[in-house]
Amino acid sequence: MSTDEERRLDDARPLATMVLTMLTVVTVVSLCRLFGDWSYLQPMLVLALGMHAIAFVLRLVRAPLWVALPALMLAMFVLIGIIYYRDTLTALLPSGRTLELMRVDLRIVLEQFPTAVAPVPSEGSFATAAAVIVALCALLSDTFAFRAMGRVEAVVPSAVLFVFTSALGADRYRVLMAALWIAAALLTVATLRFTDADHEGGWMGSRRASWATVLPTIMLTVGLSAVAAYAVAPQLPGAGERALVDTRNRQGSVTEVLSPLVDIRARMKNRGNSELFTVDSSDGGHYWRLVGLPDFDGSTWSPTAEDLRELGDRSAEIGPGKSVKQRFTIERMGGKYVPAAYSPAQVTPGDEVLWAGQTESLVVQNGVSKGDVVDVLSVIPVPTIDELNAATVTGAEL
Repeated sequence: MSTDEERRLDDARPLATMVLTMLTVVTVVSLCRLFGDWSYLQPMLVLALGMHAIAFVLRLVRAPLWVALPALMLAMFVLIGIIYYRDTLTALLPSGRTLELMRVDLRIVLEQFPTAVAPVPSEGSFATAAAVIVALCALLSDTFAFRAMGRVEAVVPSAVLFVFTSALGADRYRVLMAALWIAAALLTVATLRFTDADHEGGWMGSRRASWATVLPTIMLTVGLSAVAAYAVAPQLPGAGERALVDTRNRQGSVTEVLSPLVDIRARMKNRGNSELFTVDSSDGGHYWRLVGLPDFDGSTWSPTAEDLRELGDRSAEIGPGKSVKQRFTIERMGGKYVPAAYSPAQVTPGDEVLWAGQTESLVVQNGVSKGDVVDVLSVIPVPTIDELNAATVTGAEL
């Protein structure tokens, strides 16, 4: 490699580019709190890595800013088209139909955003909109870092997306994602600061430091900061208290049954085709019920707040009926409610799955997650003809 080629590669700052790319990758991974599963990850990572790679090549060939920015914008649309709208492309370039589908997806997201509740489907409009934002983050981060010679400024685009995710995302991997992102952000700022100093002159004085001596110190500092954030943050005063602004529509304490829907319209409009749970039943298919929603305020149906207790064995209380054994295996279903045929009489594990008597609901206080297995025995009432004839809507079961 000639001296001019070495200088050109050095000016492109490959190590700093890799670290900045890692920050974008961590930000993309943190979007798992917004989506129902991990199927969004691979295409979005391809987009993020592609944007950073193209930006690096443009710097390597020393393309000026007025050339690089339009080229990166065009690359963004081409990559999004290839990844998400491949069937609509013409010679690998976005067509009119591609742009129309993008516009439709954006309109759907804008319409659903005020009522959508995380997690949202990992495919479709929300995933595409998030991909556009990730591509813009990569473009802006690279521009701030290597065109405007910013350090902290280069972290700002990813920081905005990460804070947005933290505010609206589901309550999972919260501390882990925060620790990883803080570590990646600190490493990015430190690397950019060192590479800028390496180009401008001595680092912390007249003596020039090398990566071999500085990198271990940077990595140690970043690692300790990430470990400290992961270990200390949950122990800080107020860490487990209710948020000042409840962005995820949750209220009250864990001893109360609160609305899992808040606004049912969001769940009805979110598009997706996901297997929420599987069930083995001793009596074939039934209506698998989560919760009764007896209270209506004009726009929202919700259950009545009540204390939870262990279910025990309610077979005798329910009376004569058909016993149905069910084993539920949770797949992609979130929330705190366990499905069951009406009316549940026994549940295992009984110390983890509690019962809300008024709505006949089974509740896991810490929420359900993939792989959880719950065994339920339900007694389905079999009313006589006389009981059916005498039934009215007054005092009907929930």
